[in-house]
Amino acid sequence: MKLTHPMARAVEKALLSDGDYHAKVMMVAGFLVNEAPPDQDERIIDVIHEATQRVTRRRMTRGEIGRVVDWLRRRPARKGGAAPKRKEIDEGFAARVDELEFGLVDLWEASPIRMDEDAPSAPNEILSTLYPDDPFLCIGWSVSNFLTKRVNEWVGQPLGGAQYLAPNPMRAESMDRGDGTMTMKCHDLVLERRYLAVEFDAGTIDQQACRLGWLASGGGGELPLVMATFSGSKSLHGLFKAAGRTERFLSAFYDKAISLGADPMMWTPSQFTRMPLGLNERTGARQEVFFLDGQNAVGRHE
Repeated sequence: MKLTHPMARAVEKALLSDGDYHAKVMMVAGFLVNEAPPDQDERIIDVIHEATQRVTRRRMTRGEIGRVVDWLRRRPARKGGAAPKRKEIDEGFAARVDELEFGLVDLWEASPIRMDEDAPSAPNEILSTLYPDDPFLCIGWSVSNFLTKRVNEWVGQPLGGAQYLAPNPMRAESMDRGDGTMTMKCHDLVLERRYLAVEFDAGTIDQQACRLGWLASGGGGELPLVMATFSGSKSLHGLFKAAGRTERFLSAFYDKAISLGADPMMWTPSQFTRMPLGLNERTGARQEVFFLDGQNAVGRHE
């Protein structure tokens, strides 16, 4: 969305309408933040600030508006939002993509980094690669047994037995649910949608690798593939770099992933994906990493 100062007239009209003034500012800022990438934030602030100077009620300073925009950027990604519209696989489309000559071996050979899965430190090295800024990260041994710690606290601990990873960082170690109980993993605790997890249950492993490759090659909308992990059973879990993209863009990307057989539940920002080089408790199989690209990890070059 191209932001220009003439938009301030529409913003002004919204601010002059009935209702709480600050709520109107939040509403307008929320709309603009959802429509534009982070590099447009200064223009968003300019547009809202220009509009607020024309109202008769208390005028907000540019700094106050900047804090609102910053909070909106950092707010936890909510379940719902710009959720994908598609819910089922498009068998014909998936079949056409599957005709491409690309499989699991090709995905492995395309990987810039190859980890020694037998090295005890390998899971920790992967976490350090994916999260160089040391955020809070939730790791689980089961869907009900998990902890949230800083990445540097996880590094050095034996993680080869863990099954699950919440790929999006948390903004704190825990939070009060509002009823006096604490949680270390929930939608409201998510700091940002840093990675978008795509899990395929449908198709063979080679077909799933082909579909991840197609999405990563620009077919889904130019999101870089950062990692692909085997579940230890029957599916591949891909992590795509989502930072800096709007929810609308990511939703359109995920529609294409779902049309190829991706699980819609993985859209949820706090959803677990498979822990790289962890252990599938049910099958006893190692959750191998078939693709890892540290150059695309969030925080490496931002």
